[in-house]
Amino acid sequence: MSEPGWTLDDAEELAAQYPDTFLIAPLETRMGLEPAEYAKAIFRFPSAEHEDGAAVERMWMVVFENNNGHYRGRLANTPRSKPDDPRLVYGGWIDFEARHIINWEYASDETRAAVANPEAEF
Repeated sequence: MSEPGWTLDDAEELAAQYPDTFLIAPLETRMGLEPAEYAKAIFRFPSAEHEDGAAVERMWMVVFENNNGHYRGRLANTPRSKPDDPRLVYGGWIDFEARHIINWEYASDETRAAVANPEAEF
C-alpha cells in the first residue's frame, strides 16, 4: 500500500524472503482481526538521513473495521519520523490489509471503549 510520502511493507513478501527470521501469524489470523484488536505494520518513509533513502518504523494500529481483510484503524503510536501527512499522528486513520500485518494483540478495555465511540478523541 502506497500513500503520498509513505508506504506499508508487505509482510507476506518479507516472510517469503526471510522465512527463518521474519515470522508472521497465519493468514487466517491476519484476516480475522476483530474491532478493538491491535495490528502492527511496517511504515516506510523517505529519508535523506538514511543510506537507503528510507526510514522504517513498526507501529501499532487499533482495528475499527474489518471488511474481509481490508482494515480501517487508528494509529496507536506517534511516528518518530515526521512525515508530511496529517494521518500519521497518534489516532490518525489508516487503511491497511491483512498482508501488511506483522503482529497482532488482543483488545484492551481502552480500545474497546474507543471502538464503541469512534468519534471521541482517541
